[in-house]
Amino acid sequence: SLVLLVLGLAAAAGFGLGRDRFPAPQRADLQSASGLWDVPVTGWYRAVLNTMVREGESLNSTAVAALPMGKFVHVLQRRGRRVKIDYPASGWTSVESADGEPILMWDEPEATNEDIWALRHAERSAVLETQEVLREHAAEEKRIKDDAQLRKGVDLLLSRAQSGELQDSIRNGFTMENVKRIEQRLEAGLQSVENVTEQVMSGLSSNNASAAEMAIEDSPLGPQGGKLFGDIVSAVKVWPPEEGA
Repeated sequence: SLVLLVLGLAAAAGFGLGRDRFPAPQRADLQSASGLWDVPVTGWYRAVLNTMVREGESLNSTAVAALPMGKFVHVLQRRGRRVKIDYPASGWTSVESADGEPILMWDEPEATNEDIWALRHAERSAVLETQEVLREHAAEEKRIKDDAQLRKGVDLLLSRAQSGELQDSIRNGFTMENVKRIEQRLEAGLQSVENVTEQVMSGLSSNNASAAEMAIEDSPLGPQGGKLFGDIVSAVKVWPPEEGA
């Protein structure tokens, strides 16, 4: 049945029926760049994970603002893994998680538009490490969003199949009326292409590139079809090539 087919496709894609069928991606075992390289404790850092700015040093204090991944952060003071900042909001946030995963990483050269290749080795290495961690976390965030979107699509498909809605939609879509409508659209499209082709070739054969271009602009072919004919006209415009070319 159609329900079994949908379930089979979902299983082939790696999905079960439980809500845990999308295992969380494994994060890389990374340390803060501040611990790997000799960089300032204060100054400009960069958020490499989405986090929050809170009013006080305590993790239980009132949230002031969201701090999105990629944002530059100006650190004024550090106490343990908590830091006081004044940009992009005033308050406190964490430089790393309880298990040592980086949340903020030093990135003053990029924040102040310095040439990182002119930096000393430790500073350049710290910036490159920040860029790499940010790329990995951004890719992970995208995977999570894609998984959630795919999960939603599979759930909807299963729901429609189980309720019979999907079967009804397929049956209704393949009525003779719809098939004829599709045939008419295809025939109209082919006729449009044939008409435009005739006008373009007529213009080119009379060495009238302007007429050919006008036929393309007035055609219903869309960007891709128009580009194809446009490339042909452009090629003819420069033919034959100049001597010695």
